[in-house]
Amino acid sequence: MTDQGRWVLADASTAGVVRFGCTTAGSDRIDSVVSLQGDAHPTFTDALLTYERQSGMSLRGAECVLAVPAPPAGDAIPVARSRWTISRSGLNAMFGRPVAVINDVAATAWSLLGQGPGKLEHFGGPGFDFTKPGRWAVVMIDDGVNAAALDVAEDGRCHVTDGEAGNAGFSPSDDNEIELMRKLRQRNLHVSWELALNAGWAEAHAPAAEREAWAALAGAYVGDCVLQLGAWSGIILTGRHVATLRDPRRQALFVRRLEEKSRYGRFIAGGSRAFLSIRDPLAGGLSLLTARRNARLN
Repeated sequence: MTDQGRWVLADASTAGVVRFGCTTAGSDRIDSVVSLQGDAHPTFTDALLTYERQSGMSLRGAECVLAVPAPPAGDAIPVARSRWTISRSGLNAMFGRPVAVINDVAATAWSLLGQGPGKLEHFGGPGFDFTKPGRWAVVMIDDGVNAAALDVAEDGRCHVTDGEAGNAGFSPSDDNEIELMRKLRQRNLHVSWELALNAGWAEAHAPAAEREAWAALAGAYVGDCVLQLGAWSGIILTGRHVATLRDPRRQALFVRRLEEKSRYGRFIAGGSRAFLSIRDPLAGGLSLLTARRNARLN
């Protein structure tokens, strides 16, 4: 196996756990998948070296893509809900080549290429076809809240744009949401969508009225993501909280609020909608590296 054929994939998006896998150029299979406890490793580098020992795969000379729940900018990248700070230059030195660091929701978007539509649970609008031009919003609503745009151009090249949409300012629209804003504002200087969507209304033990209010709130947030990203082709929802939307009534409230966003609501209404139950940043890393190898990137 040549140096250029060895790929290491890493996923640090789950609090307390980091997952590693490896593959070879041209393969769509991820091998030697290992999950390591973050608490047992003072640094990400320690976890990476443990993986090297356990897998028997030398890191030096391999290509690597790392998915993190943070903006992949700068050299020092703090990992959300973790004590780790990842050094991009340190990783580059370990591998002997530049390491690709991407946001975990962007990695989820990459994972939809290839067999992506088969992973989706469609709940409205046209079917999904990522071989045709379009732009879709991949929206995660979990303990972390974020969105990324998956673009497929006319010539088939692919690109994913990430950001930190969940940290944008929460915009209440009715008395209940204004009261929620007041409560959150007592403890937080900046009230974000992430704080609002994690206020407890989506939990299984919450009263029915709160879960219904959350469904509408989620529709407002996702509508904002579509408008900001220009993702007129549709939305893919993932994260543990979106299970709240499987109830038909709550799903209807979500869709109504989604489609009421601004004067461009009819464009939002014309898009596809689906759930992604299992998101896999490792698979996203593989898709990113494959796209690079096949020159499919914009």
